[in-house]
Amino acid sequence: MSSLVCGLDVHKNSVYATVMNYGGEIVDKKKITNDEVANFLSRYPIDKVAMESSTSIVPVYRALRGRGYEILVSHPKKTRLIAESRIKTDRVDSWAVTELARLDALPLSYMPPEDIAALREKVRRRAFLVRMRSKLKVKIKAQLVVNGLTPPSEHGLFTSKGLEWLRSLQLDAVESYLPVIHTLDIQVGKEGSRWLRWTMVECVHTHLKYDTSITRAYHAIAERKGARIAKVAAARRLLMCCYSVLQNRKPYYDPAGGYQQSS
Repeated sequence: MSSLVCGLDVHKNSVYATVMNYGGEIVDKKKITNDEVANFLSRYPIDKVAMESSTSIVPVYRALRGRGYEILVSHPKKTRLIAESRIKTDRVDSWAVTELARLDALPLSYMPPEDIAALREKVRRRAFLVRMRSKLKVKIKAQLVVNGLTPPSEHGLFTSKGLEWLRSLQLDAVESYLPVIHTLDIQVGKEGSRWLRWTMVECVHTHLKYDTSITRAYHAIAERKGARIAKVAAARRLLMCCYSVLQNRKPYYDPAGGYQQSS
């Protein structure tokens, strides 16, 4: 039997598989459980396996990659557009994915290696926790406005002294929010890299010798909030610049220009 292509319509607990030859003839089609996919495919000389990108495909994708299969993961929206124009089907199912893979017309989606996927998830998780914490802080500030209270100007609202002041108010809503914020603070601080933060702050000391937009931002923040906070802010901006250079693979461009060493 010549090589075949298989399209999988993967759901949380089941998979609909379509096996097709390169002439467009369906050899087999069957609804199976996710655990049965590998055994089902082993019956045929499968050349490549195609599936639409989703959260549900990850366990199946990893299992089949581990068995040496060539996996094509398609971009859902682009796959639907192509399928509707070429195949005239109302929805993208395993047959449509199989047909597009057979025709080499499947718009592919990037599937990162497991280590990169884990890092991506870590970044998303941290961003989610930070957003939750920010929303709670906004709610606390709103409670102060409702009760006609003005925070002390000599320190930040969520510094140690600021938290002590908030607790002294004995507002029910604030008392409910503060423990949650504390828990999120702990989770966010586990998610961040202590060593990366230290490294970037050390880099700031050298960077401040030069006239750049980061240096100017540092001095502006330092005047308002102090040198310690300004260093952390500058370190964050410097890290974002490093990330941009690596991602875009282009030299860093500073709007301040010049890069002259400060006197």
